[in-house]
Amino acid sequence: MHTCSIRQALLGLVFACAAFPATALETTSDIILCANGNVPQKTFSQMLGISAFDRIGVERRLVARLYGKRTEQDTVNLMLGVLQPEDLAGARYLVRGQDKAEDEMYMFLPALNAVRRIRGEAGNSKLWGTDFSYQDILQIFGTFAEGPMTRRDDSELNGRKVYVLEVNPPATAISPYSSILTKVDALTCLTSEVEFTERSGKLRKRLSMNTEVISKEDGRFVGHEYTMEDLREKTRTTLYLGDVIYDEAPPRGVFSPQGFRYID
Repeated sequence: MHTCSIRQALLGLVFACAAFPATALETTSDIILCANGNVPQKTFSQMLGISAFDRIGVERRLVARLYGKRTEQDTVNLMLGVLQPEDLAGARYLVRGQDKAEDEMYMFLPALNAVRRIRGEAGNSKLWGTDFSYQDILQIFGTFAEGPMTRRDDSELNGRKVYVLEVNPPATAISPYSSILTKVDALTCLTSEVEFTERSGKLRKRLSMNTEVISKEDGRFVGHEYTMEDLREKTRTTLYLGDVIYDEAPPRGVFSPQGFRYID
């Protein structure tokens, strides 16, 4: 078992390394490097389909566009904009990754015609009625919360070998979780599963990737279907990710707190 202190961990949850690892990865750093190496060096964009199911199975569908950029500080900026349904169209969510400070998060609500900074516990609220919070989105598409990371024993998931990494956010962190357990597919470095345990010790959420829906794009493997289950609320949300466009110039102002509200 190997332990390291790390803030940026597993960048690019939905992106895989440029090639299959030739041999088993020996250290936590090797696994992180493999996952981080899958993130485009410049920019990416992607269409998202979102299906949110309540506890009795009623479905709410959303369509969104994601823009991402890797910064010179090796952090990730993200802008997520809703296209459908009509009552949410135009809503925007911006994350600006920070190297040595709390990530900046902003939300634009067309109904209020205002940009709001998201701070503290507000980052744990559900995003647009789905099972993903603002902080969960960061952990999926960007970085995990600050805290020590531990390499657990390798395991198997859905007949595939996985590396197991655990992050324990400190009690002073904004994260509501005491443990974030991530299982990384040994062949592709895609994250296959994440378990989010509350500070009470109860398993609260589980994120799973459908290993049957993976493609290779521009030398990278991409997972196209992820489901988040809220085990307490008995709800679930599935993300369907379209093809990725790499290193194409994003719209001007897309990662600016003053400009992201105007992006179509």
